[in-house]
Amino acid sequence: MYKKRLERNIFLSYVSTFLVSWLFFIPIWFSFETQFANPGLLSVIYALTYVITIILEIPTGALADLIGRKSTVITGSIIQGLGWILISQSKGVEWLWCGYGIGAIGGALISGANTALVYDSLKELGRERYFARFSSLSGLLFRVGMIFSSFLGGYIYLINKGLPYILVGVNYILAGIVTFLIIEPKIDSEKFSFQNYLRQTGLGVKHLLANEKIKWYSVYYMIIGGTTWYFQYFLNQSYATLMGFDEIQRSWLFSSVFLIIGVLGLFIAKHVSKYKFFIVMLPVLTIVGYFSGAVANSLVAIVAIFLVQFTGTLRFSILDQYANDQIESRYRATALSVLNMSVSLVFVVLSLGLSSVIDSHGAKIVMGIMGMITLIAGVPATIKVLVNERNGK
Repeated sequence: MYKKRLERNIFLSYVSTFLVSWLFFIPIWFSFETQFANPGLLSVIYALTYVITIILEIPTGALADLIGRKSTVITGSIIQGLGWILISQSKGVEWLWCGYGIGAIGGALISGANTALVYDSLKELGRERYFARFSSLSGLLFRVGMIFSSFLGGYIYLINKGLPYILVGVNYILAGIVTFLIIEPKIDSEKFSFQNYLRQTGLGVKHLLANEKIKWYSVYYMIIGGTTWYFQYFLNQSYATLMGFDEIQRSWLFSSVFLIIGVLGLFIAKHVSKYKFFIVMLPVLTIVGYFSGAVANSLVAIVAIFLVQFTGTLRFSILDQYANDQIESRYRATALSVLNMSVSLVFVVLSLGLSSVIDSHGAKIVMGIMGMITLIAGVPATIKVLVNERNGK
């Protein structure tokens, strides 16, 4: 009976993922939010509210390890849902600050804890190698929801400008309700106290610095995750617009890219054991994507967008799979939160550092700069990971 309920955890996680994938605001967020703030201020809002997530990543991960991943995911989902609903009622820029700030708190509670909840369920079932396939299928479900919600968002916006955000908020709250039906895997845990809370946080951070192998993998994860997340979260839309794709063309372009990546992800999940190949492939494709985007015409731009979007997506399956394999269950949520925090930190630095470059020189120049950053930082980290893998350190 217990194992059947654990198996149901996986299904319910798929349901939760599908619910939060309906991001109806994708095609309209710029039009809605620039009513209250100019694009430069919006980029500052996104970057600084990300700082909230960075600050809370480690303590919320430790909290999840101690009081249960289920409780923190439920709380985070509801809080994030309320954040989107608050944005829908915006009457000034302060509403955006509050809405995104609240959403950042909810996101930090969910981050790491939801991944650990699924992985530990699979581990107790003796199916932890299924995690990469789970992540790929979840990613495919997420993209399906994004495709349809992107198509519907514009029409919903015509009915009521805040309605797309309201629907996203409601779906997040529903995802929290679905999580109530999940059972907590029987992992080692301690009774919560502030002393244990601080101890858990410290041990989780130290876990990623325990040896050369996991330390350099963490650096590699931060670089590849951070440079591709900047593209996925912000640069892709700016770049596509600069390359002459209008709103309808961008809708078709990104919907197609998301679907192709999801299908390829399922195929790649079957070959996740070829770890060294993917460790090399991800930075290579990222570098090629960024540099080709810097000199591209419209046709080559499509390839550049696909390559960087593709490598960024693989972080959630290939790289998370290996990270989970290296991290003890007891500290998994904390350590995963640290990795996600490092990616968020890179995003904030890049967003603030390159915002003026985009304004003065455009997104194509930024694509070239991002290629150079990935080349200079990513190649040495990749070599260190491969050397440590060969030496078994």
